[in-house]
Amino acid sequence: MRVLSGRIEAFGDCSAEITDGDQCFAGPLAVSMEAYLEALFCGTLFRRHFATGFSDQPQTRQKLEPVVQLCANLAGGKEYQNLWARILGLGPARIA
Repeated sequence: MRVLSGRIEAFGDCSAEITDGDQCFAGPLAVSMEAYLEALFCGTLFRRHFATGFSDQPQTRQKLEPVVQLCANLAGGKEYQNLWARILGLGPARIA
């Protein structure tokens, strides 16, 4: 969803109507809708055609790490890196 600042934020599996506080809040995805769509397109393209396979395979992980960094940069910076790592299948703990 787009917040007043224009930033794009996401909720987890819960709907906004039943969310108690922000317990289902997944975090900010990008600084704007344009940045989000650009990062999403880039991540999808690279994930589908360049970094195929399971993320626990070393060769796939090596390919995904720079894609995560690229998507985070497109989204607006390093603060978005852990979330894009999760979106692309690496998980936040695996990215330095």
